[in-house]
Amino acid sequence: MSRRKRRLSAATRPRGLAPAPHEMALLLALVAVPALFNIQSGASFEPDKAAMLVSLAAVALAARLWRAWRQPQRLEITFPMVMLAGLALWAVIATLASIDLVTSVWGNYDRGYGLLVVLAGFVFLGVAWEMTRAGKGWSLVDAAILGAAIPIFYGYMQMLGLDPVRGFGISFPLGERAASTLGNPLYLGDYLLLAGVLLLARRLLQPPDAPLARHLLTLTLLLTGGLLLLTFSRSAYLGLAAAMAVFALFWWDGRRRRGEAGRLDRWVLVGALMAVGLGAAGMVILWPRLQHGGTLQQRLLIWQAVIDLLQARPRALLTGLGFDTLPLVLAPHLSPTLAHFEPDWAFRIPDRAHALPLEMVTMAGLPWLLGWAALAGWTLWRLGRRAHPLAPFLAAAILGRAALLLVSFPTHAPDLLFWAILGMALALAAAPPKAPDPWPDAVPIPLDGEAWALLAVAAWGTFGFSLSAAWPGGLWLWLLALAPLLALAYALSPPRPFAPSPIRPLALAILFLPAILLNQRIGPPALLAWIWLHGVLILTAFLPAFVRGSRLALQRALLLAVTTLALALLLTATVQRPRLGDIAYKSAWLASDPNQRDLNLHRALTLAPYDHVMAAGMAWIEAQRVEAEDAWGDEARLQGISALYQRAIAAQPLAPEPVMGYARWLARLPNAHPHALAMFDRGLALSPNDIQALNDRAMELAALGRPHDALAELQRILALDPLYGPTYGHLARVYRQLGDEDAARAILEAGRAKVPWWEPTDH
Repeated sequence: MSRRKRRLSAATRPRGLAPAPHEMALLLALVAVPALFNIQSGASFEPDKAAMLVSLAAVALAARLWRAWRQPQRLEITFPMVMLAGLALWAVIATLASIDLVTSVWGNYDRGYGLLVVLAGFVFLGVAWEMTRAGKGWSLVDAAILGAAIPIFYGYMQMLGLDPVRGFGISFPLGERAASTLGNPLYLGDYLLLAGVLLLARRLLQPPDAPLARHLLTLTLLLTGGLLLLTFSRSAYLGLAAAMAVFALFWWDGRRRRGEAGRLDRWVLVGALMAVGLGAAGMVILWPRLQHGGTLQQRLLIWQAVIDLLQARPRALLTGLGFDTLPLVLAPHLSPTLAHFEPDWAFRIPDRAHALPLEMVTMAGLPWLLGWAALAGWTLWRLGRRAHPLAPFLAAAILGRAALLLVSFPTHAPDLLFWAILGMALALAAAPPKAPDPWPDAVPIPLDGEAWALLAVAAWGTFGFSLSAAWPGGLWLWLLALAPLLALAYALSPPRPFAPSPIRPLALAILFLPAILLNQRIGPPALLAWIWLHGVLILTAFLPAFVRGSRLALQRALLLAVTTLALALLLTATVQRPRLGDIAYKSAWLASDPNQRDLNLHRALTLAPYDHVMAAGMAWIEAQRVEAEDAWGDEARLQGISALYQRAIAAQPLAPEPVMGYARWLARLPNAHPHALAMFDRGLALSPNDIQALNDRAMELAALGRPHDALAELQRILALDPLYGPTYGHLARVYRQLGDEDAARAILEAGRAKVPWWEPTDH
């Protein structure tokens, strides 16, 4: 069809289809979740995204089940459907067999990657598959591209040093690496890789009619690639190289199958693969920093520890440990040299395996890994056989991300894009040979233009909520973010994107304001702000299907209000409780009044399942206040801190961190050294290679008047790891206690020579 005819048909086509609530929930997740973080949460990025994903997936599932009940349809059984059902069932079985059921269901405090998020992924994957089969695949692509507007915009603002959130301690160092709304350069690189592939497909296969719209998509594609480079994430670069190689292979094979390949195509393919291979080899071999602090060395240590753990627990090969439970049992298998990779020489327990195969096995065993590998392999095989124009893009996204995750781990916003991409790929791969193409060149009736306006406003409102606690500095940035959103909405939408009226999109923007204003304060206002945001996004999922025409019928308005309120209350009382607890936890440690701190901490421990994290964290905050106020004589406050640590230890007996924290706090008290020594012994039983704790325990021996025992222990630690700088400083301190200044000076000089990156603080 000529461009002129396409423009004429576009001008006379119907207004468009309103997406059903389950479809709108997925589209809304694609645009709003990448823009979401909450400064009022103690963990501001991943768990917030996880909670919103689960809520929107629950809305999608409920709406789809309601539709299936009202309009029963014959279910067609296919191989990927059987595989997905089996994987979902296995996820539940692995959770029931996990080492800690609570953590496996909710996920851990820092990530929130539990069973609920995994099941949400299956829901969104199924919705994407169904939408693609119904000819709405390009709507998913467009929503993913629109959702990338805020992360791209915010990433460049960070690189320019214009991030107003920096004072709250949740952004990456300004101007150093882009992290954007995803909170980490690695996560952002993963997200931009998938968004960039979809952008390329949209620009090449379904270009807009208007020249300006095409130029806007081209500019967005260039900005996406530039920001991916500015993440300086080597895993993202590896994924990009793999995606390019896969795209070249599938593109050439598709042209060969259609009889279009020539000699030039072969040379292009060979050149592209050589360039990708050389680039990847140079990146992996030459670039990694193999000296102190190198991430490659760090990952090797983590991988070895995970392998040792699996060898020690053979049952984990069958059912895994459960989702997000790895850090509860990994510590005994970690090398003490892991502390070299922390700027403060701390021994931290990784909560991820940093390699996709190991990650999947530790989560749910070998059946989980093999099941996903079989599903992906079947999908890629069918994509290659169909020789469809979109196949190279989908294959590049799937295998490019797999390469990235070989040295990384999955996170929520990239996972959401991956679920949508896999759903689209399955719809294309599972389609019978003579079935209508689920990816037609032109969709006869696109989704309603007003729905795209609602999606743009939802992304903008969510970003305003994310920046709200950084106002007034964040206000101008929020207002400025409307420009790229509107530009992309114009480029992606059908003609007259705001037809018939912009009133409802503007009304939705106003609905976000209470959440934005309330989120600037701590305590109950911050809790209410999150609940309000949650309710507005749920309402948005129903608006396109329930609201049609220039006026809203009373019956439909009541149904919409009751449905939204019921779902919002139900989800707030269930899947959103951990988020509310985390907001109350941060309100506790930000509050200056002791009574308010106690009240908010009580709310946090009542709402959230992370008792050990919150109790130990609050104990540390209170200890910092005691030190700042020089209130060591306040016995009641000291007993309160001790009670918090003891509660944390009782809440999660598998975690060594609360025990170590308690031991270090006791070591600061003048008459608690015997108790501190006992707690260090208890902690080292859980994490025997914690070299920081080993050093601290040796210094407790010195404090108890046993310097010779401390000296022998420190010399043993030095033989265990001669590159741990603080050991030299502790040895010097013990030598001074023994009155041997020459030995103290000599050991410090030896430490400077052996560990040049260590800065001694003990002179």
